[in-house]
Amino acid sequence: DAARRDAPLAALEDLLGRALRERSPGDPQVPIDRARAALSAALRSRAAGGVATLVLDDAQWLDAASREVLRQVIDDVDHPVALWLFATPDARGAVEGLCAGATVRELGPLAAGESLRVVRAVAPSLPDDDARAVCERAEGHPLFLEELARLRAEGAADDEVPATIEAAYQALLHRLDPEAREFVRCAAVYGRRAWVEAAAALGADADRYAGLRRAGHLVARATRLAGATEFAFRSALMQEVALGLWPDDARAGLHAGAARWLAERPDVGPEEVARQWDLALDPERAAGWYARAAESSARVAGPIAFEHAERALARSRDPRVRWRALLAQDTATQIDGDRARHAACVAALEALAPDLGVEEMAEAAWRRCYLARVT
Repeated sequence: DAARRDAPLAALEDLLGRALRERSPGDPQVPIDRARAALSAALRSRAAGGVATLVLDDAQWLDAASREVLRQVIDDVDHPVALWLFATPDARGAVEGLCAGATVRELGPLAAGESLRVVRAVAPSLPDDDARAVCERAEGHPLFLEELARLRAEGAADDEVPATIEAAYQALLHRLDPEAREFVRCAAVYGRRAWVEAAAALGADADRYAGLRRAGHLVARATRLAGATEFAFRSALMQEVALGLWPDDARAGLHAGAARWLAERPDVGPEEVARQWDLALDPERAAGWYARAAESSARVAGPIAFEHAERALARSRDPRVRWRALLAQDTATQIDGDRARHAACVAALEALAPDLGVEEMAEAAWRRCYLARVT
């Protein structure tokens, strides 16, 4: 629990037992001296004329008093000690400071083939597509591969985060100062990639970005938006957990704010704005932006345009929005040559046109003529 974790020498209490539990009511130096003596004795008894080895996992949880005891013991013992510490990257500075000349190795992610072998070992019956999705989401982290594979094998939703992973990232986020944590939460509203100015528009302190990038939580990216500083979360799972820190009743308003910020940028794709309006639970606004996305891609990416148009049609009953989506679909089918789908689009336009006016009826008639000419 938090109270025990933050108590002096809490990290060494399980290792040294009674020597630390016998607290002194007076001098606070007494338990520190006792811990130092107990640890030195434990190492000495295990050395047996050779090298004593001390291995500590999750060393990022070492409190200041425990780190000081370890440092004193390493400096003072009269026999060789091999100290192995395993910690998260954000604890690198504290770990390096324990002894002079320490060698630090930062382990990178597992390669794609190795990741897949881990998933197969945990969930051998998982379909290939699901196994690859787990590998992509875990980004080579062994623990995350195991937990995500196990969860997917149990039939969990694609976006569900295992409790162990959520707890790990929540602990990391709560170690940040409040302003840095707020920056991360605001940035998470936009997705895996975001912009400093966009996070600030939701109330974050833009000055916190530099520190988060130095700590390795955020990674600079070449910006797609003029005058904006773009970055990405180093981990997609961190972004998901950070977004989950917002109360459910606050998220729709945040996504609406994100949609408005994106909509003001002429270099943002309309599908990005539409996605934010979707998350803001505003289907009509989302439909208008999906229709715009369909229009902008109809002549260059027919299948994508058709999908955007389908999303607009599924969300809106507004005849004008539906007309725009159907026009984009018809333009896309003219180019891709699917005449059956082309004919369905023209029929839908003809059915809707009388509700809109003479110009729309003329447009539908022209498209009928074009269909007849090419079939």
